[in-house]
Amino acid sequence: MEFTTGEPTFGIPATITPMYDPKATIVVRKGYYYGTPSDAKYDLENAEDISRAFWRVDALQSTNNSNSKAQDKLKDYLVENFDEIGEEHANAIANIFGMDLSKEVEVEFNVTIKATVSMPVNEDVSDLSVYDFDITIESNESKYEILDSDADIDSIDERY
Repeated sequence: MEFTTGEPTFGIPATITPMYDPKATIVVRKGYYYGTPSDAKYDLENAEDISRAFWRVDALQSTNNSNSKAQDKLKDYLVENFDEIGEEHANAIANIFGMDLSKEVEVEFNVTIKATVSMPVNEDVSDLSVYDFDITIESNESKYEILDSDADIDSIDERY
């Protein structure tokens, strides 16, 4: 006796051939974001116009990628030839293209921090944990920007 789950079985899967009708219309919401649904604007568009919009998006993406690569090459050139071009001209060219000619470097600071801590009289320095304190770093010079930092307290020692 053969036992079945009751699920139907099908033969060869059907193939659906997409049909394109350039005159077919659809209601589309114009724009990307509206404050409230009542502010949204709708319009009828035909398939040909929608297809054309997708082609334009593809072309714009290709152009944007190409321009982005060219801008990266220009920045590299300006940085590599900064001294020969001169600060004034290199920065002027960078400003035209909306570039920042800064570079990122990783530095390590060796710091000694002394602090006077007020604590309950029934506690000792040994009760302090490195997790009780945070250290942050800021630049006092406007031409330096801290992009990322990580500071750890290795130990806490009592000063006599």
